[in-house]
Amino acid sequence: MASHSTSSTTVPRKRSKTQSEVAVSPSFDDLPSSLLEVIMSRLVLKDNIRASASCKTWREAAVSVRVVETHPWLFCFPKRGTSFELLDPLHWKTYTLNLPELADSTLCYSRDGWLLMRRSVSKDMFFFNPFSRELVSLPKFEQSFLVIAFSCPPTSNHCVVGLVSSLRFDVEDQERRITISTCHPGATEWITQESEFHSVFLWHDKQ
Repeated sequence: MASHSTSSTTVPRKRSKTQSEVAVSPSFDDLPSSLLEVIMSRLVLKDNIRASASCKTWREAAVSVRVVETHPWLFCFPKRGTSFELLDPLHWKTYTLNLPELADSTLCYSRDGWLLMRRSVSKDMFFFNPFSRELVSLPKFEQSFLVIAFSCPPTSNHCVVGLVSSLRFDVEDQERRITISTCHPGATEWITQESEFHSVFLWHDKQ
């Protein structure tokens, strides 16, 4: 009878990386901040925003070099959900941002890249930057108001929020009366005053 010879096949073991090999293959998280900033500065706004969602290190680098175009953009609110659209009318490009922070809230005013928002139910008010996703809380304002504005970004020590809650004519005193409320980031309550006025009321820009 013919004999059958058996041959064994040896499967090579997967070689583990040495410490020196691991050291020469660093994570992207370990890149120097200066190098990250150079990379982020070369990205278009859409890619810069996407990169900032990767991790805290990338977010800090992306925000530090982010340049928002000086021409106005359109911020489109969805009928439902939290997917908002930013439309660049100059280049006719649309960017979609998922912003759950803005759920169930209404836009009251905007300037310098910041939105002044108000919760529909709780009446809490807050600033929100859709690019950096930074949120700055304000005291809630329970009453309705006619107009509202803020002087400069909430990151400034000079930021003041002002609103007009009523304009009325006092028949008995034959006077026009205005009710104004103001506050600033970090305040715990609104300061409300009523006074007489004889001319057009204006909010002076950057004051």
